[in-house]
Amino acid sequence: MEINKFHYPNCLEGEFTNVINTMFDANSLASGATCGITQETKGTYRSSNEATKLENALNKAWNIPEYWTKSPSYISSLKIAIDSFINEEFKKTDRITIAKIYEFLKAEPYGFMPCNLTAFILGFVLKEYANTNYSYSDNLTTVPLDTDRLANMIAEIIKQDRCSFCARGYNLYL
Repeated sequence: MEINKFHYPNCLEGEFTNVINTMFDANSLASGATCGITQETKGTYRSSNEATKLENALNKAWNIPEYWTKSPSYISSLKIAIDSFINEEFKKTDRITIAKIYEFLKAEPYGFMPCNLTAFILGFVLKEYANTNYSYSDNLTTVPLDTDRLANMIAEIIKQDRCSFCARGYNLYL
């Protein structure tokens, strides 16, 4: 933890110290992203212990529309940083890959790891993009971005990271 906090002061494991241990496995990624997007915990992501509930860890943001404008917190700062990163990329081009967003979060000061908690948090902070204003493309087809597509994109990019990261080029379009 000391090394992580030195290089990655905004790491998930430093912020979310009271989550269940399975959050640091990587076995339920799409489900975790879906739970974050829908703000509904179930399966691996549900805890009966109040101290380890994800919704309690995100109490300043959970089910609060535009939480990042209302209450300063780790998750609000993360959301603002990600939105800023996305907006800067959109100034350069009309698309951004989920791989770029994930790489941004793996770098300092965040140091996100390929795990269930990363999938959940990515789903949570990107949930506003899972609407008909944005599109998904695999360079063959382009369709509106929805909860299932975003969750699968998040899961796949984390899985690919665990397998030496061979990004397939998932994109978000304006």
